[in-house]
Amino acid sequence: MTMTRFHPTLALVLGLATPLAAQDASSLAGARSQRGAELAAVDQRLGGRFPSSVALRIHGIIDSATAEGLPAEPLVLRALEGGAKGVKADAIYVALGRLRASMRLAAQAIGLDAPASDLSTAAAALQTGLAPVRLVELRSARGTASLVVPLGAYLDLTARGAVPERAWQRVIDLARRKAEDRAYEAIDPADLVARRPEDRR
Repeated sequence: MTMTRFHPTLALVLGLATPLAAQDASSLAGARSQRGAELAAVDQRLGGRFPSSVALRIHGIIDSATAEGLPAEPLVLRALEGGAKGVKADAIYVALGRLRASMRLAAQAIGLDAPASDLSTAAAALQTGLAPVRLVELRSARGTASLVVPLGAYLDLTARGAVPERAWQRVIDLARRKAEDRAYEAIDPADLVARRPEDRR
């Protein structure tokens, strides 16, 4: 009977094949387990709205923001808003990056310990062009009171055509006089709109 002889190299390859296959399977199982753990850490609202790859990317952006001490909820809500409107994932990533940067700047102006609602509203105001020094000014005038109502009034006034500088002067004047929140809601934008091109200054 003729005996088949294996080349030493072939024998080595055959000998390693089973351990390597087992190692690959183990690595794949480990990667899947890690991905499962990462998905479990993602806000369930994001997981329910986006594909897993997008939800993980958004989670990473939010996780980085919270590591800086910034609140997660405004970022989660912005992402969900974009998803509900059918905004593409890349555009959502950009929007979240901008909001994170604006909240970081707002935190420098009004304090990292400010409520999430204050930080997110302040960030929105900054994104419309309000100078950070204005936030410092408002924080000083309002003391420990929330900034949501005065900043919300400012945003509403400018959205309705008020000249930004005029709108701000009306808001900060009320803040300095310790006006109640309903006074901000009563501001008439008709008094603050530009009548002539030069009034836009």
